[in-house]
Amino acid sequence: MINERVKCPLSSAIKDIGGEWDIIIIRFLLEKDMRFNELLKSINGISSKTLSGALKRLSNANIVSRNVVSTQPFSVIYSLTDKGRDLKNVIENLESWEKKWD
Repeated sequence: MINERVKCPLSSAIKDIGGEWDIIIIRFLLEKDMRFNELLKSINGISSKTLSGALKRLSNANIVSRNVVSTQPFSVIYSLTDKGRDLKNVIENLESWEKKWD
């Protein structure tokens, strides 16, 4: 008998949004679409390199969309995809849980 690993949905979810800053980034993007520097200024304690890596990872997971606006100079606006917006209840539940146990 072959020992098969059962795919755990929670493991897959954590792979997509389990980075240290991922939930925080998603939380801010739930409020509104933002440019990179807006996110950087809004998220206390995150470095430019860390934010860039997290946005790339979230984009690869189809949670964040990167939209280039053809202005001079060009700008990039980050927004949540449908998959990302679907995390709203998860984040609200995490916030409620923290308030209860803080």
